[in-house]
Amino acid sequence: MAELLASGGTVEMVRVVLDNGADAVYVGAKGWSRRREQYEMDDEEVIASARYARSLGKVLRVAFNTLPASSEIPLLLAKAEKFVGEGIRDFILTDVGAMKALTERFPGVQIHASIGCTIVNAEDARFYKESGATQVVTECRMDREEMRRIRQEVGVGIEVLVHATTCYTYLGRCTMSSYARQEWRIDGEGKNHFLGSPNRGGLCYRICMTG
Repeated sequence: MAELLASGGTVEMVRVVLDNGADAVYVGAKGWSRRREQYEMDDEEVIASARYARSLGKVLRVAFNTLPASSEIPLLLAKAEKFVGEGIRDFILTDVGAMKALTERFPGVQIHASIGCTIVNAEDARFYKESGATQVVTECRMDREEMRRIRQEVGVGIEVLVHATTCYTYLGRCTMSSYARQEWRIDGEGKNHFLGSPNRGGLCYRICMTG
């Protein structure tokens, strides 16, 4: 059965997309997602959005889809624990270590392998399914034959992006922005923010589009 998933960068955006036909919505946990900072949500905003989605019988997914350092996994689990306690069961991840840690701590959660995983074929999908993913986001240029093969041979849920950032290479595999400019800062929770690395910090300077 097809599901219409929309993005929500603010509580108001979440309400609008759910009120206008989306079956589910995803949001970025502040400091942990591939979304720009102004379109990420703090914990209370995530929880408020989840409660609203639940009131409509719909689903909210939380993205932790940057690549954490090993020392940051406990921080991720602590934040996820707060969300799980509020009934949130769907998480979008890129890092296989984070997938393993999350599923071990919270059995039964749904793991969605992010666009940052760069899943381009059935074997990629199989790898992430074996790593705990229940659904995979396919690479933006994947054709329908490969999607059909994944469904038939791997038996994992498939998410197809209708609106997405067009990357010069593959989303999740480009490091060009990091070489041009990279800054980092540690927030009050101890999370390191890598600005300029879409994989580590979520922010790409899109230098492939300049000049």
